[in-house]
This record gives sequence, structure tokens and C-alpha cells, in this order.
Amino acid sequence: MNKFRVFVLALCCLAQPELSSEELRFSIGGRFKFDSVYSSRLSQGQNDTNLADIAFVPSSVVLDDPDAQSKYSFSHRESRFWSTLHLPLSDRDLSAYVEADLMGTRTTANGTRLTGLPRLRHYFLKYQGLVLGQTNTGFFNVSSFPEINDFNGPVGTTVLRQRLLSYTHPFAWGSASLSFEDSETSLATTTGLRLASNDERYPDITLKLSSTGDWGNVSVSGLFRELINKGRVTDKTWTGGINVSGRLLLARDDNLRFSLVWGKGLGRYVSSGVFSDALLDDTGRLHTVESTSINIAYQHWWTRKLRSNIAIATSWAENPALLNPVQTNRAFYSSHLNLIWSPRLAIKLGLEWLYGWREREDGADGELNRIQLSASYRF
Repeated sequence: MNKFRVFVLALCCLAQPELSSEELRFSIGGRFKFDSVYSSRLSQGQNDTNLADIAFVPSSVVLDDPDAQSKYSFSHRESRFWSTLHLPLSDRDLSAYVEADLMGTRTTANGTRLTGLPRLRHYFLKYQGLVLGQTNTGFFNVSSFPEINDFNGPVGTTVLRQRLLSYTHPFAWGSASLSFEDSETSLATTTGLRLASNDERYPDITLKLSSTGDWGNVSVSGLFRELINKGRVTDKTWTGGINVSGRLLLARDDNLRFSLVWGKGLGRYVSSGVFSDALLDDTGRLHTVESTSINIAYQHWWTRKLRSNIAIATSWAENPALLNPVQTNRAFYSSHLNLIWSPRLAIKLGLEWLYGWREREDGADGELNRIQLSASYRF
């Protein structure tokens, strides 16, 4: 039984028949989004099966590929559907939330790759400050993410959804959150081959302190995790990082969003894993990868219905010298510039220019220019 069916079954179990409609509150919603994307340089492949055709994947920016060509794609896969159930429990609500999009893929027995399939994004139970299920990592400040057309966002972002158990406690100055999350070690061999050790003993731990006021919000998040590999020689080490991020409210509804991330062994916590957690050398020893990411985005409101966003981001790593430079990413850069019009609150039309750049340790680099026209309706 897949995750979606399990969660729907849990919702049905919570919806006890003896409860009246006044006690039980259930809501559904969603967003229909259609994208028209023109990319300057992409590797050839079957249309509508490559995520990089419709979303910015930093590690897929083309370097020296004589077959690379411009490409035009349409997509509805960012459309989303969600539902929330509130069940009274004492003087509080026990709530359940599930959200799915159409980014799922599946390969059939005859080799045909299907796209646009439902995929779970979030599914969790919440009671007071306790959250159990799959949702955004505690290492991420959602409000620091810029308003852009692109699905994945700038390089260096810490957008990651995974299974976790978290607790948030409010204070007069803001809140403090502690989260125990899924652990998954991503290693690279000296040749550049990526592999997962699957030897984790403890969950990843995040701790976030957030302060909120009329001026906006700022958070400081810490990540602590153990990297381990069991082979001819068992080696393990504790690593972690810090993320200082937030949104500052400026005059006339403008705002500045930012994120500064540094750490060792951050792996999948940065841009969907553009860097490995560590290098596994020929003796079985681990050498952690240190990385730094900086994101700055400014939003300006021209009118009450028209606004622009400019987002600039960079991310780089200090890779161990033993890594094969031909296979190893060293640095990334991206920028987004858009114009978004909302004739109604639920409608959004946006035109965006994206520029992406990638460099390997051997000095080879490449760039991507993309124009994306998006239309969405939230219901």
C-alpha cells in the first residue's frame, strides 16, 4: 500500500461518524499551474521526462556537450492539491494535512516512462506544537524562499521535505523548534561515483530559533548529523551546519529575503544534493565536504497587483583533493528576474528570466538561460 493510500486511510479513521459537522472541519484546495519554458541549452532526451526541462536543476547545467540544444517545453506538473482535517481534542485541535503534486514519474515494464503522476509532498499530523509525518526540514525557513516561477528555486536553497518528528515551543520573542529527521548519507568515491551507504544509526537533528515582529522574521537553524560507512574499514564522523535566514519588511510592502548556509556534510540539504556529504577514499575513510551558500532576493511592488522579484544566489564547495575533478562540481551561480501580475488574489501570471552557471573542479563550466511564462489559479 503506497503512502498516499495510507494517509487517506488515516484521515478516514480520524473522521469518526459520531462527530457532528460543527465538531469536525474538513477543507480541500489546490493550485492549477501551467508553465511554458524555453531553455537555451539542454542535453537531448525524450520530451516531458526530464525534470531539468521544466525546473532548474543546478547539477544538470550543460558543460561541453556538442549535442546540447535549445528546447521549448510545456508543463502542468507543478499543479497541487491539498486537504486539511481538524478534529477537536480537549481544548485543542488535532489536524491532519496532505498535499500532492503531479511531479511523480514511473517506468513501466516495457520501458515507457510515465510523467505527471501524483506525488506526495506533505503528509503529517499536528497537535499543538508537535508534528509527525513528512514536511519541510527544520533546517529551512520557508519565508526566506523568493517568489519565483521556477519550481526548484535558486542554488544553495535548503528546500527539503522528509519524514520527521518535531516540536515547536512559542516564546514572547518568537519560537524554538527541535526536529528529529530521516538520515541518509550521500558519499562520493575518488572517481566521482555517488553512492548511499545506508548505514545510518541516528536521525538527523535540527534546532531552529526564530524571532518574528512587525519588521519581519529571522531564524538561526543548526543541523547535526552522523555520517557513517561500513566497509573494509568502518568510519564515522559527526558533521553539521548553520543557516541564518529570514525576511525583512521594507517600505511600501517591499521585502528582502536572505539565507546564508555553511557547514560540512550538508549533502541533500543544499540544492537537492549538488555536493556530496563526504568523500570515501580507497581505504574506506570519510573526508567531509565543506560548502557555503548565499541567497539574496528583493521583492518590489509596482502597484497593488503588479510586483517584481530579483534573486541572486551562489554556492561553492571545498572538495577533498582526492576527488576526480572531471566528475566533481565546485561552484554554482543563479539569478532570477520576474514580473508577476495578479488581477485577482487567486490568479497569478508571471514572466521570468533565469540564468544558471556551473563549474567543475577541473575548470570546465557551462551556463543556462531560460525564459518561463507561468499562469496559476488557486482554489
